[in-house]
Amino acid sequence: MPRREWLTGAERRTFTTFPDLDERDLVRHYTVDDDTFHLARHHRGRANPLGFTVQLLTLAHLGFSSDAKINPNQAVIDFVADQLGLHPGHFNRYAPRRATRNTHFAEARDYLGLRTVDKAAELELTAWLSPLAMSTTQGLPLVHALIAELRSRRHLVPTIHVVERLVATALTRAARDTCALLLSGVPPATLERLDGLLTPEAGRHETRHAWLRQPPGRPSQRSFLHLLKRLEFIRALRLDPDAARTVHQNRLRQLAREGAQLAAHHLEDFEPQRRRATIVATLLDRRETLTDAALDMHDRLVTRMFRNAKLKRDAMQLKRGKSINDKVVLFEGVGRALIEARASHADPFEAIEAVVPWTEFVSSVADAKTLAQPKAFDAMHLLKGEAKTLRGITYALFDAFVFNAAPNALDVVEAIARLRDLKARHKRKLPADLPSSFVGSSWRALVYPHGRDAPPDRTHYELCVHSALQNGLRSGDIWVDGSRKYRDFDTYLLPRRVWTPMLEAAERGDTPLPLTITPDFDAYWDARVAQLERDLGRCSAASSAASCRRCGSRGNGWCSRRSPRACQTTPGRCRSACTTRFLG
Repeated sequence: MPRREWLTGAERRTFTTFPDLDERDLVRHYTVDDDTFHLARHHRGRANPLGFTVQLLTLAHLGFSSDAKINPNQAVIDFVADQLGLHPGHFNRYAPRRATRNTHFAEARDYLGLRTVDKAAELELTAWLSPLAMSTTQGLPLVHALIAELRSRRHLVPTIHVVERLVATALTRAARDTCALLLSGVPPATLERLDGLLTPEAGRHETRHAWLRQPPGRPSQRSFLHLLKRLEFIRALRLDPDAARTVHQNRLRQLAREGAQLAAHHLEDFEPQRRRATIVATLLDRRETLTDAALDMHDRLVTRMFRNAKLKRDAMQLKRGKSINDKVVLFEGVGRALIEARASHADPFEAIEAVVPWTEFVSSVADAKTLAQPKAFDAMHLLKGEAKTLRGITYALFDAFVFNAAPNALDVVEAIARLRDLKARHKRKLPADLPSSFVGSSWRALVYPHGRDAPPDRTHYELCVHSALQNGLRSGDIWVDGSRKYRDFDTYLLPRRVWTPMLEAAERGDTPLPLTITPDFDAYWDARVAQLERDLGRCSAASSAASCRRCGSRGNGWCSRRSPRACQTTPGRCRSACTTRFLG
């Protein structure tokens, strides 16, 4: 079986070719200082000083060993040659001489104090890289981190194939450790049940693994209850939800993605630990997915209830429109006849019968009463007729999830708990003291048709709770245990059982907190001030030197080593150059 490659061809080429440098990078990494200048002059001829200096500065910049065969670009050669007062063409005579290059490379390596990576160093680097590998499944960021660590340890960077091998070892170890962490708290009996998810049960044509991956379906009572059935099956396995927080989310998502994409017979080909860890990750991810799918379906059902009520109201108004218009025309004619009869002192009843027969007028008044609606009538009055599906899932929803809330939404959660308790005790009539702070003005007349002191209407109170729950979930004031989309902010943090021992150990001075910076502000501030003072001191010393030969390109108004006395660079410009060189 071929070895897996962790880098693409394009990514690998970025480490096997010389990087593109702008003027800032050239000045920062390829400025020839006095020590390098004098060291280069010890080599005979013109090609050797130039080639040695280029090789020395390239090694100091990139740190790659001679086996990497990374040749500098022409901009570096021109920049270094200009500082040495040599023609760049001399480098062409230096490049083909392999023995000389190897000798100069060894000299530059010893001068810079760099060491090769031996077996002991490989073991140390792999151990250092393993914690980083726990946070990613990608090879490229680990290659960058490993090369940076090699440079900080004063090691020569080996060929990219060696680097990739070390990264592959760390990633393989991280994958194995991730599986072990996920399975550490799973009882043996549960592990056997996990294997059973990949084989069809008696009387079933599909595996539980495939059944759990079914789509949620269209919003309906049946689809909602089917979601809860699958969710309850996963909960019955009693997997610890905190197990997902003991491993990095990138690793967990990668395992869950594999489990969701692979069929059961593919998972059976995995070795036992990886297969079971993949199933655990898939189930933990699926539990959150099903929870969110159920809550989203509830949201759509509530939205559909309001939309259907508004559509029904609009249809009713459209249907009554012609009848209402006929009545308006009739009453306008009757009204005009009465006005004329009053003006002429005529009999008003004869005036009415001149427009419409009296019996027809009496029946039109009765029809107008049926067409009229209360002043406060709106779509809210039609909700009860559109809430059959929502009422069918009310207590299944309340029983399936644990809701928590911010202080401004606590009444909604309390109302859910009270309704759940009344349902368990088979109480049909609601008490008058139920929480009601979330009952808005548009709901008040429907929920309390007999006044606030009387018991609320059960149907409208339940619908009002559904609406308040929908608004609370959308705003983030209500969150649900086990949800990914509607989760508590504290679940983004380290579990208390992990954080508390770490904090206590740090307070005792046993082990510092694993942070990239010191948690003590005074210590952090003092370290940054000291670093700034060191950098400013280096810049000041360089800018006030008698000779400004540390500067670079003549074409930008900087001085050359060929004629330092003829340099016309102003002190301010030299100071700017040194600032760029040292502070970057």
